[in-house]
Amino acid sequence: MKNTRLLFVIWMLFLVLPQGYSQEKKEDSSVLGQVNGFLSKHVKLTAYGQFGYSYTDRKDLDVRQADNQFFGRLGMLILSGDITDKLSWMVQYELFTSQLLELYACYKPYSFFQVKIGRMKTCFTLENQMSPSVYETVNFSRVIERLAGFSGDVCGNQGGRDMGLQVGGELFKTSFDDYFLEYRAGVYNGSGLSMKDHNDAKDFAAWFTVQPVKGLKMGASAYIGKLNDDYTVVNDETGEEIIYNTNMKRNRMALSTCYQTYRLTCRGVFVGKRW
Repeated sequence: MKNTRLLFVIWMLFLVLPQGYSQEKKEDSSVLGQVNGFLSKHVKLTAYGQFGYSYTDRKDLDVRQADNQFFGRLGMLILSGDITDKLSWMVQYELFTSQLLELYACYKPYSFFQVKIGRMKTCFTLENQMSPSVYETVNFSRVIERLAGFSGDVCGNQGGRDMGLQVGGELFKTSFDDYFLEYRAGVYNGSGLSMKDHNDAKDFAAWFTVQPVKGLKMGASAYIGKLNDDYTVVNDETGEEIIYNTNMKRNRMALSTCYQTYRLTCRGVFVGKRW
């Protein structure tokens, strides 16, 4: 009965208000039209999802478990826009985990120089700059998962993102309507998706790519940082567990290459750590 009343009240409001305030409606429609025109030009809402099905044959289990399931891997909601021709912003939210992934502002006065501040992807490896929506195998490669701030990394799954300040740009326009050199450099908290820094050190990352021919990109990147972590040591004589807190090195370097045409995509990456 409550639902019926609520629907009825809403229907009545839409029915009565246009008749009682026809003049205000005309004025509001003009204002709303201006707002709508501004939003349509300066604000963009996009979304995508990745779903899957998995099946596991586990007949040896004593306890009955679900052996097949549909699952949602990603549900991205992206709101972006521009305040001026040089100032833009973006918000990215993951629906399945209810987590804010990106929130940053970008000032780009020139093609060769831009500044980003907020939570964003770290400028480490070519793969991390790509969207999962265009990645052929859905999941990132194993080495990226383990060494670029995803599920297998010592820092935990941070989505390859962090809080910080980043500069970058593109240089040397080519004949195939692209740029020969692209670069990024950033200073980050080193605490991933956490809003707070967990130590007094800042992490540094740098990345650049060159495109000598159309479709072929080759680049190198480096990440230098420290991760605040607890580790436990057991006293052999007393058996007592002692917990120590330390800043462990989280240094990586990477070489990446990608060749992409309409019919073919080839991609490779090498990542080393703790030099």
